[in-house]
Amino acid sequence: MLYAFPQLYEWSLKKLHGPDLKKRFDIISSAIGQNQVLDIACGTGMLAEYLDPKAEYQGIDLNKRFLKYSAQKGLNVSRMDVFDFQQYPEADTYVVCDLLHHIMPNHQKLLKNILAFGKNVIVCEPAVPNKSKLRRFVVRGILDNDFINPPRLDLDWYTETELVQFYKETLDPTEIIKVGEDIIAIKQVAKSAKPEDVHNKSLSDISPVSTNA
Repeated sequence: MLYAFPQLYEWSLKKLHGPDLKKRFDIISSAIGQNQVLDIACGTGMLAEYLDPKAEYQGIDLNKRFLKYSAQKGLNVSRMDVFDFQQYPEADTYVVCDLLHHIMPNHQKLLKNILAFGKNVIVCEPAVPNKSKLRRFVVRGILDNDFINPPRLDLDWYTETELVQFYKETLDPTEIIKVGEDIIAIKQVAKSAKPEDVHNKSLSDISPVSTNA
């Protein structure tokens, strides 16, 4: 239901996270700086609200309603499958926020391919496992059902300790930060982009979503 109504989705996130929502986006924004960022599974593009004005933002997602809503905000967003790695525009930083628990057991595959770009990677995920079948059904089958990724009710997400270990083994992050129930992993490998830097594929190479769609 939340993923059918972008404004309800944003309201729910703000209520769920409270002041921690701003804290996590501020941390992510600080790590991005004034560089190019690709927001993978961008949702309604909330990250863009917290970025440095000089940062260059683009988001990709498959949710048409979210993309239309984001485009109406004036954001540069495109409809794309997150596993279509060859179509990713090049960026200085790739952000994966609240996505991995939606796509398990393929979350490791996603990160492996993103890391292959050799750029900065920021991952933010909740450390809220759903150990009981009832909680798994309510949270994953109803509240967290995005109508794109079939909910896997047979799989459980990580505890805080497990998620930190997963980050260490998969990302080898520069920094791991806890904000509320979220754990943020930051892997910085690229130098800050200079204005004259030219990439093989710019963020503008992908057609933006029309607000009239």
